[in-house]
Amino acid sequence: MTNLRSCTEAQQNASSMAAKSSQIAVLSGMAIGMFVCGLDGSIVNIMLPTLQTIFKVSASQSMMLATIYLTMLASLQLLFGRSADIFDASKIFLSGIVLFLAGSVGCALSQTFTHILVGRFVQGIGGAMLAASFGAMLLTSVPREKIGSTIGLILMVASCGTIIGPPLGGYLAEQWSWHLAFIVNVPLCLIVIAALGIHIKRIPAKTQESFRGKLRQLDIKGGCLSILMFSSLPLALSAIADAGWRSSKVGGFFAVFLFSLTLFIIVEKRATYPLVKLSLFRDHKLNLLLAIKLLILIVLNGIMIVFPFFLTRSIGMTSSEAGVMMLANALAMAGGTYLGGRLTDRSDSKAVLGFSSACLMLVAGGTLMMQATPSRTILALELALFGATVAIIMVSSTTILLERAPKGQEGIFSALNSLSASVGGSLGLSIFSSLYMVGAMGKKGVAAANSGFLSALTGITICAALLLVCSLVFINKKGDTSTPETTTLR
Repeated sequence: MTNLRSCTEAQQNASSMAAKSSQIAVLSGMAIGMFVCGLDGSIVNIMLPTLQTIFKVSASQSMMLATIYLTMLASLQLLFGRSADIFDASKIFLSGIVLFLAGSVGCALSQTFTHILVGRFVQGIGGAMLAASFGAMLLTSVPREKIGSTIGLILMVASCGTIIGPPLGGYLAEQWSWHLAFIVNVPLCLIVIAALGIHIKRIPAKTQESFRGKLRQLDIKGGCLSILMFSSLPLALSAIADAGWRSSKVGGFFAVFLFSLTLFIIVEKRATYPLVKLSLFRDHKLNLLLAIKLLILIVLNGIMIVFPFFLTRSIGMTSSEAGVMMLANALAMAGGTYLGGRLTDRSDSKAVLGFSSACLMLVAGGTLMMQATPSRTILALELALFGATVAIIMVSSTTILLERAPKGQEGIFSALNSLSASVGGSLGLSIFSSLYMVGAMGKKGVAAANSGFLSALTGITICAALLLVCSLVFINKKGDTSTPETTTLR
C-alpha cells in the first residue's frame, strides 16, 4: 500500500513538473517571439535610408518595406485569430515564427529590392500569425489571475526589442553589413521553435476531427473580405499622411474599404461558421474596450510622431540627441508594462485603467501648458510620464479585453486586440501628421515647428480626454464582466 501511494505521488510530481516545464517553454517562446517582432520592426525602420541607397530606389519605395509589413499585419488578424480557435493557438504561433524565420532569411539573402520586398511580405504574414494567436495562447496557458502580470512581462520584453533595434540596426549597417540585421532573427526564431515544439508535443488532441473537417469551419469568403477591408484601411490612412485628405488615392482606398466592409457584414450574417460573430458587438462594454485600445494607440503614435519634430526643429537638438531623449519614453514604457501587469493582477483592473487614464489626461494637459523652451530634464520627465501611463493603460485594457473572451473565441478576441492596435497606429499617423501640417501652415522655421507641435499636442490632449471618458463610462456601466456569446464556435 505504501509503495502504491509512493508510486502515485511520484507520478503526480512528474506530471506537475512536466506541466510546469511546458508552461515555461510556451511563455519563453512567446516572450522571445514578441521580442523578435519588436526588434525586427525597429531595426528595419532605422535602416530604410541605408536600404534606399543600396537598392537605388526612391524614399517612397523604401517606405514600402515598412508599409507592406504593417499592411499584412493588420489585414490577416481576423483570419488567423479564427484559425487559432479552430486549429490551436500554439500551432498558429509556431507556424508564424517559422514564416517569420523564412522571411528573415529571404531578406538577408536578397540581391534586389523585389526580393527583400517579398521577404518583408512573408515576415508580415508570420507577424500576423504571432499577433493574432498571442492572446489566445496566454488564455489557454496561464491562469486567469496571472494574465495581467504575464502580459506585462511579455510586453516589457517586446519593448526591449524595440529599444535595442535602432542602435543595433545602425551599428550593423554602418560597421558590418545590413544583411546581419535580418540574420540576427535566425537564432532567436530557432529558440522559439524548439521551445514551442516541446510544448506542442505535450498538448493532448482537442478533437479527433480531420484537418479537412476543421478547415470547413474556416470562413474563407469572410477571410478574403477581411483581408481586403483591413489592407485598404491602413493604406488609406497612410495615404492621408502623404497626399492629404483630398487625394483621389485616399478616396479610392476608402471606397474599397467601405465596399468590402458592407460585403463582409452580409457574408458573416449568412455564414454557418462566421469568421467573427457580429452579435459580439452588441456588447457595449466590448465596444468601449476596443475604443480605448484605438485611442491609446492613437495617442502613442502621436507622441512618437510629433515629439521628434519638436526636439529637432523647436529645441534645436541633433537627431542623435533627440533619439537619446526619446529613450526616456521607451524605457518608461518598458517599465510601465511590467508595473501595469502587476497592478492589474493585484488590484481591480478597472480601477487601474481609470486611474492611469486620469494620469494620462493630466500629463497631456500639463505638457500642453509647458513653456515654449523647457529644460531637458522637464522634457525627459514629460516623455517618461507619457510612456509609463500609456503602458499601464495598454496592459490593463488588454487584460480586461482578453479576460472577456468566451471559451472557443480566445483567438478572435486576441485578433480584435491586435487589430485595434494596428488600426489605432495608422489613425494616429494620419491624424497627427495632418494636425502638425495644418498648425505649421503659413509659417516658417521655428515658428512653424512650434505651431505644428502645439496643434498636434492639442489633438493628443483631446484624444486623452476621450479615452478618460470611455474608461469612466466602461467602469460605471452596469452589466456582467462576460460577453453575451458564451457558446463555442468550434
